[in-house]
Amino acid sequence: MVDGDNAAKVNICVDFDDTISVRAFGTVFPAEGVIEALQRLRANGYKVIVHSARAWEEFPDRAKRIDDMRHMLDEWGVPYNEIWVGAGKPVAKAYIDDKAIRFDNNWSDIVDSILNLE
Repeated sequence: MVDGDNAAKVNICVDFDDTISVRAFGTVFPAEGVIEALQRLRANGYKVIVHSARAWEEFPDRAKRIDDMRHMLDEWGVPYNEIWVGAGKPVAKAYIDDKAIRFDNNWSDIVDSILNLE
């Protein structure tokens, strides 16, 4: 992995569940447009780091979960540089996640958004 300063310039961290992959009727498949989007990022010099909580240390079948995720990414042709399943988040220029709320000095809007989640 690159040092922290460079990582903050080149790493793009992308969540796996409900961001790269989606589920419908019990089947998991790549989200629409994800492959082309990540190809474009990599073509522009970014390093794609797939981040997931699905294989944290607490899971006894952690190794299988990581293998399953890697298999899906490779089978679908999703471009990525590495998979991060450790504690915390890797250093990155941007984080793409279905549960993210953008901070722009807008705490009131953020709280309203959280309180209105279904």
